[in-house]
Amino acid sequence: MIGKLTSSGLLFEDEVRHSLKRIGFRDVAGGPDFKVGNYQIDACGGWDDILIVAECTQSGGDGASVHDLISEVRGKQPGIKKAFRKTETYQHYKRFKFAIVTRNIKYTQGDWDIAFEPPRIHLLDFQILEYYQRLAQLVGQHTALFNLLGELEVEPREFDLPRVPALKVPLTKGLPGYLFWCEPQDLLKIAYVARRESGRVKYYQRMLSPSRLKTIQKFIRKGGVFPNNVIVCFDRKPEFRPKQTYDLAWPTWLEFGELVFPRSYRSCWIIDGQHRLYAFEGLVPNPKAQKLAVFAFEHLPEHKQAQFFIEINKEQKQVSLDLIWDLEGEMSPETREGRIANCAKKLNSLPPLRDKIFLPLSGEHKRGQLKMSGVCYDLEETCLLEPEVRLTKQVKQINPLVYGSDLSQVPDRVANEVARFLKAVCKQAPEGLWNGILVRPGGITLALHVYQQILVRTAHRPSDEEITKYVEPFVAVLVDLAPNEARIRSLRRDLTSYAQRREMLQYVLFEMQDRLQDPEFAKIPLPAGEKFERLTRFERDIAQFVAGRLGLATIDDLKQKAPEPVWRGAEKIMKKEQRADPHFPLHKALGLGDVKDIMVRKDNAKVLKPIFTSTPDDFSSWDEVSVALDEIIAARNPKFHGRTRGKTRLVSAYLEIFERFIGA
Repeated sequence: MIGKLTSSGLLFEDEVRHSLKRIGFRDVAGGPDFKVGNYQIDACGGWDDILIVAECTQSGGDGASVHDLISEVRGKQPGIKKAFRKTETYQHYKRFKFAIVTRNIKYTQGDWDIAFEPPRIHLLDFQILEYYQRLAQLVGQHTALFNLLGELEVEPREFDLPRVPALKVPLTKGLPGYLFWCEPQDLLKIAYVARRESGRVKYYQRMLSPSRLKTIQKFIRKGGVFPNNVIVCFDRKPEFRPKQTYDLAWPTWLEFGELVFPRSYRSCWIIDGQHRLYAFEGLVPNPKAQKLAVFAFEHLPEHKQAQFFIEINKEQKQVSLDLIWDLEGEMSPETREGRIANCAKKLNSLPPLRDKIFLPLSGEHKRGQLKMSGVCYDLEETCLLEPEVRLTKQVKQINPLVYGSDLSQVPDRVANEVARFLKAVCKQAPEGLWNGILVRPGGITLALHVYQQILVRTAHRPSDEEITKYVEPFVAVLVDLAPNEARIRSLRRDLTSYAQRREMLQYVLFEMQDRLQDPEFAKIPLPAGEKFERLTRFERDIAQFVAGRLGLATIDDLKQKAPEPVWRGAEKIMKKEQRADPHFPLHKALGLGDVKDIMVRKDNAKVLKPIFTSTPDDFSSWDEVSVALDEIIAARNPKFHGRTRGKTRLVSAYLEIFERFIGA
């Protein structure tokens, strides 16, 4: 149901008006008592000669549509414009943009189609305004306001178009690229970043990080230089004015000339380098300071931009695997990874996992949500979307959910069947067990692997009766393992790593087999997972070893020896774990990446370097120690799609050297 005359509806209108003010609009007004002519206006705000008029509505249930509201607003446009032009405060506004701002409403394709008909009505989810508020707080109202105007397709009335010397090169047929240097402030005037947190479909960039902006600004003030390019894409064709070159040796495929940016607030979208660019916002322009190196595509569809983003960032650890998976589903739905990602997305739309999986392209992370990358990895491991379920390297069995099916329909089909199974588990399990284990990372891993074994045993789509038959012993085993809150917390800790989950899964399947009195259920043992067990043991042992050598017993000790993100993360874990176990040791709060960050600090390296490089049989240098840790960390993360494939022997050799010192 869509509503606006309730108290919550009036509060929502007020939120929209406050957002417009914080973003930088002027003459912001609206509300139940604000009328222009005979028209009540929910919210409006102006800039230059443009006035934004917004109708605000929200929904408390599923299936809401704005189809009729779009037609209503479109019909009132002429009268509203005429009334505003007769109002003293607003008579200087010559251009108007009409928008419907919503909350908790998912637009249908029909909504979009009718909204795009002339005269255009813009559909804005409130997440977009919230995003631009955050952007205004981070980099100032100027950038946030112009970005939103660009999103509303507002063109500047008067604009000094940046012009820069540039090189033009053909990349592929019909796709030129431009290389140039410019004043950062020039690019800031017309830059726009497609972002995953703005609530729009297929937006892919990350939200700006305040700490990272401050770090880069400090780097700039000290005279730091960026050696790599900011990568952008013009959303309209720029004007390139060739200049004659007199050198006969100049290559014919490379043109030199003047590049004139398009006349738009959103002339170029940043594919990569947003923090480098926005760090210049608020800094005093300095003609003698560094210029920004930029590589620009002439025009790329959104899906191409996102593909470049994936390729640029896939190997960079600061880009979350959740975002990479989400983009795989949006941009490559026909691939294996795309199908897995879209199955996870479908699961997130169905009970009992509705809105319990973090989908980066759909908004901000909410507390308690499952990581999309974890769910995708579990779907990948169980082969639920493959024509054949691989039980061991030698043993395969036809997957009745997929075999012979149209692959484009597989994600929805598998998601529906998994949801049916999980709904039965949710119904059978006590609430504490469901919320404390089964909708947590380790619990989902167990549930999906149990469902895999049900498919193998039944060899067909299991009926409701068959699902109940297997769900009852599955839940019973978990209840025996975790009958109270304290044991639930303990079991959750025991499911932290994939090696631990695999061990627990072996136990659960063995117990289910016994309770079912069915030796054919889960009769083929799961792979032992020796690699993960060894890596898990190494992670624990080296953390204990380094903590002992550096005298790290408390968080205060750690603050003196570790980067801030490491000790803050450990502090958070310690506070949580010590509520259940007051003697929880510090080293158990450190992951392998944390240990590496501690080891490579100069003061700590002076203590540890002689230990690991003392003889020819050890590491040849401290740099090799760092490289070895990087390889082990990569192998420890199970979701890098074979990045360490072929390096198993190398990782094993590194582990053997480390284990000589740490006594593993």
